[in-house]
Amino acid sequence: MKVNKERLFEHAFFHAPIGMALVSLDGYCIKANPALCRIMGYSEEELQHLRFQDFTHPDDVKYDQEYLDRVFSGEIVNIQSEKRYIHKEGHIVWILLNLSLITDERGNPSYFIAQVQDLTEKKCLLDILSEDKQRYRIITENTLDMISEQDIDGTYVYVSESCRSLLGYEPYELIGRNSYDFFHRDDMELIEQNHKTALTFNNAKTIAYRFRKKDGSYIWFETACKALCDKVGHVKGILSFSRDISFRKESEKLLIQSEKLSIAGQLAAGIAHEIRNPLTSLKGFLQLIGKGDHKQYYFDIMNSELNRIELILSELLVLSKPQVQTSQTKDLIKLLVDVCTLLETQAIMKNVQIATVFPSHSLYIQCDENKMKQAFINFIKNAIESMPAGGELFIEVEQSAEKITVRITDQGTGIPEEKIPFLGQPFYSTKENGTGLGLMVSYKIIEELKGRIFVSSKINEGTTFQIELPLHE
Repeated sequence: MKVNKERLFEHAFFHAPIGMALVSLDGYCIKANPALCRIMGYSEEELQHLRFQDFTHPDDVKYDQEYLDRVFSGEIVNIQSEKRYIHKEGHIVWILLNLSLITDERGNPSYFIAQVQDLTEKKCLLDILSEDKQRYRIITENTLDMISEQDIDGTYVYVSESCRSLLGYEPYELIGRNSYDFFHRDDMELIEQNHKTALTFNNAKTIAYRFRKKDGSYIWFETACKALCDKVGHVKGILSFSRDISFRKESEKLLIQSEKLSIAGQLAAGIAHEIRNPLTSLKGFLQLIGKGDHKQYYFDIMNSELNRIELILSELLVLSKPQVQTSQTKDLIKLLVDVCTLLETQAIMKNVQIATVFPSHSLYIQCDENKMKQAFINFIKNAIESMPAGGELFIEVEQSAEKITVRITDQGTGIPEEKIPFLGQPFYSTKENGTGLGLMVSYKIIEELKGRIFVSSKINEGTTFQIELPLHE
C-alpha cells in the first residue's frame, strides 16, 4: 500500500495537540493548525496576515532577533526557548517555542516549522508556589513560635529562626542533632509516646514538656506535631510547632497556691470549731487530774484528742504553706481518709453525712500528695456545697487490672447537661459566686497524672464525679 506522505503530514499537522505553524523566512505565518489558533485566540486567516514578531511580547523581540541571526549565519539550525506571546484578547501567554529551519535541495533556507506548547498554566502554578514559598518563609522567619522538621528518628532537618530568641541556639546548631538530646529526662516517656502516635498518622496531642536552652536552663514548650509523607505516602518525618509557655506554667503554680490559701481560709472557721471541742475535754480532764483523780483512761482520751488536733492542723498546713512538688508512691485510701477527716466538720455543719466504701487493702498511685489532696478536697467540698438542705455524700473506690476509680456522688441540685462539657474551665462555675478555678486546678492535677474525669448529673437528684487514675506498677 502506497502512503501519501503529504496527506499524512497534513493530517498530523492538523490534529497535533500542540500548536504548529509553517513560517516564512520574514516571519509571516504560512499555515497554522487549530491548536495554535486556540493558544493565540486568532483564526488561521488572521494569523496569515501577521508576523510572529507582531504578537511577541515587546521585551522578548530582541532575543528572537538574536536567535534568527545565529540561524541565518549557520551557527544553529534550531531555536528552543521559553517566551511570551500576546493573546488576541491582550493577556500574556507563556509558550515553549521550538523553531526549526527547513532548507531546499540545494541547502538554501526555505521556511521554518514552529512548534508551540502552552506553558501559561504551568507558569501560573509556579508563580503561586513561589509566592507561597516566600510567604511561608516570611512566616517561619518572623513567627514567635519555633517551627521545626525532624526525620523519623527525631534528628532536626529544619529549624526556624525563632530558635535564636527562644533557646539561644542558631538554627545550624540544632540541625543534624537529635531532638531527644535536649528534652528533660522526666518528660521523655510523654514525648516518645506522642512521637510514635504522630508517625502512625494518628492525631498526636499537643503536649507540654521541658527543653534545654543553650545556657543550660529549661524552657517549657507546648508542641503540636504532624507527620510528613513522601510522594508514595511513606512517613519521612515530623513537622512540629512549638511555643514558649513558661509564663503560663508559672501562673498555674501561683494559681494552685492561691487556691490552697483560699481553701484554707474557707475551712478555718470549721477547723476552729473542731479544735475547740477536744480542747474543752482536755481542760476538763486536766482539772480532774489536778484534784488528784488519776485514772488511766483520762490519759487515753486526752492523747486521742491531742492526736486529732494534730491531724487537723497538719492537714491545714498542707494547704496553707508552699510545698516542694514531689512525686512519690502514696496510698490513695489513706489520702482519702485524711481528706474526709479534714472536711468532716464542714459536712456536719451543712447537715451532710459522708459515707465511704473503700477496699480493705492499700491502693498505691504515683502522685504529689499535697496536690492530690487539694484535688479531692475541691471535689468533695463542691459536693457538700451542692446540698444546701443536707443529704448523703458517697465516696467509693474500685480497682481494676489497669486503673483505680474514685466516685464522688452527692444528692445535690445537679448540673444541667449542657454545662457539663465546660466544667474545669477557668471562671466557669455552676455556683452563684464561684470562679471555677478550684475545679480547673483539680482537672489539671488529674490530667498531670494521666488520669481522666467523667461527670454525670441529673437535676435535683445529684451529681457523680468519676475520677480514673492509673495504678502504680
